[in-house]
Formats: sequence, C-alpha cells, structure tokens
Amino acid sequence: MVGFLKHLGGGCGPESIVAIMHFSRVDIRVEVTIPGGVEAYAINGLSPFDVNGNVKKLPIKEEYWTETYVSAVLRSLHYSDDLTYRLDGLRYFNIIPDIDSEVRFFEAVEQLFWKGYLLGTETDLQFANNVHNYLSDGVMKYLSNSGHYHSGINVFAKHILFTCEICIVSVILNLFLDITRRNRS
Repeated sequence: MVGFLKHLGGGCGPESIVAIMHFSRVDIRVEVTIPGGVEAYAINGLSPFDVNGNVKKLPIKEEYWTETYVSAVLRSLHYSDDLTYRLDGLRYFNIIPDIDSEVRFFEAVEQLFWKGYLLGTETDLQFANNVHNYLSDGVMKYLSNSGHYHSGINVFAKHILFTCEICIVSVILNLFLDITRRNRS
C-alpha cells in the first residue's frame, strides 16, 4: 500500500464537477483534490478565457447556489417520468421529500421567478415569458404530482399583493384549473 501511494506522488489529480447555470449564464465548477481541498468558482459562459488563454475564475455569489439548487430540482422533475431516459447507475429519488424541503424550494422559486424566461420553454412555444417557461412548468409539474396546490397558490398570491402583475394571476388560474381537473377525474 505504501509503495502504491509513493507511486502516485502523494495524491490524486483534481476532479471537477460542473453545473451549467442558465439563469446567470455562468458555469459553477467545484474542483476536489486529494489531499488538498475543495475549490469552487464560477466561469462566465460567454467569455471563459482571458487574453492569455487562461480560465477566468469568478467568485461565487450566493444567488448562484440558489440557481444551482433550483436547476437540480427542475432537472429531477423533468426527467422523473421519462421512461426512455436511462443512464447506468441512475437512481430516482424524491428530491422534495418533506414540507421543509418544499418551503425551501418555493422560497428559491420566489427569488428566481422573474428570471424564469431565461431557461427557455417547450418547443411548441416560440418565446419564453414569465408564465410559460421551464421554471413555471417545473413548479406546475411538482404541484400536480404532489397535490400540494395550496402551497403553490399561497406562494404566487403573495406576489399579487405586492406586484399586481397579471402574469401571476395567470399562473394561479392554471393551478385552479388543475385542481378542478383533478377533482373531476
């Protein structure tokens, strides 16, 4: 065992985990070196290199972690019922297992609701807006799968009181229509 560690030179090379953030148009990278530590930084997706060809490492803001969390939940919701999407070693689990996780998810959605159009939309719609985008579609999918419509209505009703935006009324009406459809069937 000692000879094997000497051969490695005392450690392993760095391993990276990359999360592409469509909200802020940056990539979050976490590099782990053993022994060593962990380094997390952001890279601008539009211009990742400086004049010398080196990667420009940007400091990570708190909002990037919120975006990473919401993106992970949306990816999980998007692929949760797609039986054709298979990867070796992929295991599905409930990404929002309890009420505390649901509250955390809705708080993050509240922060990012007005940036939702940056994620794009389904191919049958030409342009994404605040109502029709992958963020609102993911929230609607979660609410219809879990049946916790009251939680979603409460989140969006708070925004109506402060912003008076008609698009939020549209989201709430869609929730009420889903409740009616579910009750009829």
